[in-house]
Amino acid sequence: MSSDLLHTTVVVAIAVTVTHVLRERNETIRQHKAISEPKPDNLRAGSSTNADLMYENMVAWLEQGGVQFSGINGHSTAAGGGRGLFATKELQEAELLFKIPRTFWFSEKSIRAASAISTILEHDVVVQEHCPRGSSLVLIIGLEYERHNQWSPWRAYIDGLPTPTSPVWWSQPQLDELQSPYLVQEILHLKNYIAGLYGKLFPYLSKTYPSMFPATKHTLESFTWSALSVWSRAFDLGAWNSTTTVWGMMPFADYANHEAYTPNDYTLDTEFYYFQVPQAKNPGDEIFISYGDAKTAYHFLAYYGFLPADYHRGDYILVELVPSAASVASIQRLSTAERFALVGTDGQLSEDFLAVLDRIKITPLVVYRAAKAALEQLPTSLSQDTHLLEQQTDAAVDYDLLVALHTRVRHKRILERLASNLEALHAGGPRLQPHTDSLAYRFRDADVGLSLEEAAAEALFRVPVAL
Repeated sequence: MSSDLLHTTVVVAIAVTVTHVLRERNETIRQHKAISEPKPDNLRAGSSTNADLMYENMVAWLEQGGVQFSGINGHSTAAGGGRGLFATKELQEAELLFKIPRTFWFSEKSIRAASAISTILEHDVVVQEHCPRGSSLVLIIGLEYERHNQWSPWRAYIDGLPTPTSPVWWSQPQLDELQSPYLVQEILHLKNYIAGLYGKLFPYLSKTYPSMFPATKHTLESFTWSALSVWSRAFDLGAWNSTTTVWGMMPFADYANHEAYTPNDYTLDTEFYYFQVPQAKNPGDEIFISYGDAKTAYHFLAYYGFLPADYHRGDYILVELVPSAASVASIQRLSTAERFALVGTDGQLSEDFLAVLDRIKITPLVVYRAAKAALEQLPTSLSQDTHLLEQQTDAAVDYDLLVALHTRVRHKRILERLASNLEALHAGGPRLQPHTDSLAYRFRDADVGLSLEEAAAEALFRVPVAL
């Protein structure tokens, strides 16, 4: 996807730190085989009555086009307040619940066939330069145009889309609640990336096609909505054995919420998208899909706006060696990957990183002191944050604050375990084996979609170890 106007991984010379690595890395929907709506989306969609009406309009639109639903309905969830899909009868595993004809899909192919912007995509060389075939940006521009098009053939679908939840929308004080400058930096990088895409396209589109893209409607805020909607809701509609990604949004199917390690039982042919229930269900049970089981906690936070309660393998922090004038020569002899460690929920440093410390004559006690210093500098402790979470009630929940609390509890828990493990190691305790299922461990393999350097740029927290 080198032509996809997405960030290309740029590994900068690491004389400084991993903080400056990957400033231009791929920020998009890299490895989604199936993505859809996070539970809290409808908290931002207006009143529940309005959201219900828009949902009913979308279902009526699909049914008028011949879509039949069997044993499934969508309504608000008890947890989170968003909409989900629920069984209305006893369902057997792999039972077909609905199929969506291609005419309803919102994909590059359907945009080029049915949208008024197809001519622009086909003939405008400036747009083609930034939005080549296969680019997710084609889908973003298509959605951005159609959401303001009164006569859009996807009007019933787009009207029901909620504002995507993401810390990209947060103010600086809200971001500060994450208590992780490193994580805030990554979110602001994504925000600036979106602004950069907008800056390349919409002054030109609004000036060249003012009746189609009036500047008063196609603002940065609107473009951000479209980008986050595509990145959080699109499915890969390509063949399972294909290395080419074909992004598309699927009405109704994208109301399915996430549950970790749930199989995604959908299939495609040239005419239909088939949705089968992944597991047997009783009436009233929610029907889930997985948004991906090799995604980092940062990815869930930035693109979906939540952290899955039942998924911790993507939680990790970054421990990074930062050279002083006296130690820069020895550090420069290390490779990029040797200068940092990813620490997962077990709080364990890898054997490789411990060996690096031995090589440069640094004891784990130095890392312990850095971890303790990082903990002491935080505005609140893990126990205080845990208490704050316990005080949250459904009646008066600030969703963004709740997400920030969950996030900082998770990175502080790792930080405390790291400090505890290093203290025990310094006292002569054994080196414990890491949890090999953790992405912090598995990023050293080649089968999880991110390089080690890319993974470092998606850590929840950074512990600098000054040498």
